[in-house]
Amino acid sequence: MQHLPTPKQETESLQVFGMRMMKTLYARVLYDDAKCVAKGASNRIKELLVNNGRVVGVKVQTQDGKEQEIKADAVILACGGFCNDHSPSDSLLTKYRPELAAYPSTNGTFADGSGIKIALKIGAQKPSDCLKSVCRKTTRGFVDPNDPKYNTKLMCPEALRGFGGILVNKEGRRFANELGLRENFVALIEQHCTVDPISGFKTAYLIMNDAIVDHFGRPAFEIYIKKGLVKKASNMKELCEMAGIPIENLQNTLNDHDRCFRKEKLDAFGKSNFPVQFQTNKNFYFCQTTPCVHYTFGGLKINERCQVLSGTMRPIESLFAAGEIVGGTHGAERLSGNSLLECVVFGRLAAVEAMKGGRLQYRQLNSSSRNPNVTKGKFSIKFHDVEATKFLTGIRLTIC
Repeated sequence: MQHLPTPKQETESLQVFGMRMMKTLYARVLYDDAKCVAKGASNRIKELLVNNGRVVGVKVQTQDGKEQEIKADAVILACGGFCNDHSPSDSLLTKYRPELAAYPSTNGTFADGSGIKIALKIGAQKPSDCLKSVCRKTTRGFVDPNDPKYNTKLMCPEALRGFGGILVNKEGRRFANELGLRENFVALIEQHCTVDPISGFKTAYLIMNDAIVDHFGRPAFEIYIKKGLVKKASNMKELCEMAGIPIENLQNTLNDHDRCFRKEKLDAFGKSNFPVQFQTNKNFYFCQTTPCVHYTFGGLKINERCQVLSGTMRPIESLFAAGEIVGGTHGAERLSGNSLLECVVFGRLAAVEAMKGGRLQYRQLNSSSRNPNVTKGKFSIKFHDVEATKFLTGIRLTIC
C-alpha cells in the first residue's frame, strides 16, 4: 500500500515525487542546452533505422503527417508498456489478455506497445508468457464526472483506502475488506457492483471523511476536488442525495463500520484495522472508481547494461530500453512506487551505457577530434571541432 507523507502545515505545498522528478529533469535539460534537445514530442515513431546490424536512428511521422528520419548514435526505448493498446490489427493487450481489452487504463494513449512492436520487427527477442502478466488495479481509476466515458482514468491513490476510506456499491453496502489483496477486488466489484449508466463501467463509491483527508495530506487531496473527481458533502444525507445512494442502507453500513472501529463486533469481510470512524453529521468526501489496467510486466528482454537482446540473446548494437517496456523487472507483481525506482535506476543506466557506446564509436571515427565527456553523472557534450563522419556527428541519443 502506498502512503504519502502528511505535510507539516496546511499551506505547505505537497509535490508528488514522480511529477517533481519529471519537471526537474525537463527543466534541467532545457537549462543545460535547449539546442541539444530535439523537440519531437508530437512525433510518432514508425520504425527503427538499422545499418549493418546497428541501430542508427528512427523514422517518425511528424504532426503534419510527413515522415522524417532522425539519425542517432544510440536509441533508448522508454515509451512504456501496452496498457492502452487498442490497435484493431495488432493489439498486444487483445492478443495476450483479451479479457482486459474492454477495461479503461490509468495510462495515456502513448502506452500502445509501439516500442515493443518496432523492436520485434528488427529481431528483438520475442517476449514469452510474461506478456500475460498485466497488473489490473482496483480503485485505481477515478471516474471523471466531466468526461465519464473517457478510457484513460486518473489514478486514485490506494492510500485513501489505507487511511480508512470504505468502498460501497450503488446500494450503499460494503462488499470487501478495503485493505485486502488488490487482485481480489476486481472479482468483487464485478460481483457486487453495477454498470454505471453514464460511464458504462462497473463502479464503486469510495467514501472518506476529514480524518482520512488530513492523514493523506489535504493539499494533495484538494487537487482531486478542484478537478471535480472528488465531491464534498456536509453530511451523510447530502452525500446520499448527490450520489443517489439509499440513505438507510448507508446509515446501516456506517453504523456497522463504527462498531468494528470500537471493537464491538468482528467485520464480516475480515478487516481488522479500522483507522477512523464516521460521524453522519460531519463532512464526507466521495468519488466513483472503476477497475483499470494499470501496469504491464512483460516486454523486451535486456541485459545488465540495458541493451535490448535479439532472438539469439545477443545485444542489438546501439539499442537500449528502460522502464515498463522491459519485461521481468518486477516478476508477476510489483510494490507500489517501485516503478519510479525502476525508471530512475534503469533510465540512468541506459543513458550511461548509450553514452559509453557512442563515445567509443566517436573515438574510432574521429580519433583526432576532441572527445565528448561525462562528468559527475551529468552529460556534458562538447563537439566544437567535430565533422560529420558517416552517421556520427557527435553523440546523439534518441529517446523514444
